[in-house]
Amino acid sequence: MAAPKVSVVTICRNNPGVRRTLESVSAQNYPNLEYVVVDGASTDGTLETVKSFGDRVDRLVSEPDAGIGDAMNKGVRLATGDLVIHMHAGDVFCDAEVVSKAAADYAERRWRWAVGGSEWVREDGTAAGVQHPGAFSYRRLRLLNFIPHQAAFLERSLLAEYGGFDVRYRIAMDYHLWLRLGRSVAPASLPFLVVRFLLGGASSRYDETLAEERRALREVPYGSPLWRSWEWVFTRGRPLARALAPRGLARALRRAVYPEGKYPGA
Repeated sequence: MAAPKVSVVTICRNNPGVRRTLESVSAQNYPNLEYVVVDGASTDGTLETVKSFGDRVDRLVSEPDAGIGDAMNKGVRLATGDLVIHMHAGDVFCDAEVVSKAAADYAERRWRWAVGGSEWVREDGTAAGVQHPGAFSYRRLRLLNFIPHQAAFLERSLLAEYGGFDVRYRIAMDYHLWLRLGRSVAPASLPFLVVRFLLGGASSRYDETLAEERRALREVPYGSPLWRSWEWVFTRGRPLARALAPRGLARALRRAVYPEGKYPGA
């Protein structure tokens, strides 16, 4: 097949870290790459930073939006690539060949979506953890969200098929989408690191994130009554484990999800 076109979408608003992302995307060595930036009407110079990259940004829109999910969907609508990946402001590709390697893997295996590895970095630049996706398990996904959107390449047609990101969610719109997709279309695992991203951001608001993830689980039901009971107990036990033994039980839960033993905060 011909080399697939890959659209990288960055959403931003008043985020000086967007320069890192712009530089990282511009450094990709894949020729059939389209870059879409959706700015939420920044007022701090972020938009000027984006404009300074000139024609390295193929499509740019700056206007108010209805939240993260709305901005992500807007980026997909502006995109024209076969594949789409969302790389938010402040996040960077692990190296200049990531998009090339993903496109080659897609051309060979023709998956509909795929997830690669991730590296976490603290604000001071020190490494916080590494995750390699391994073989996909839908049940594991329902217990903990282990798919960062920055490490996921999706066919644009698949996003359209499933209606994109649900704008009712402020934080867990990606998890809600993974639950909907994963029930019928399992992602492939990419055998390389895709993204290096800073810990923090909206998803670091633990209680709000967990509440939205529970809501997503209710809206995308799965399994027998016995499994649903276990799922209910497990997801409600996570905040208790965090409160009682954040360095013990919480890490044990993470190890259950990250089989290689490398996880954020390790």
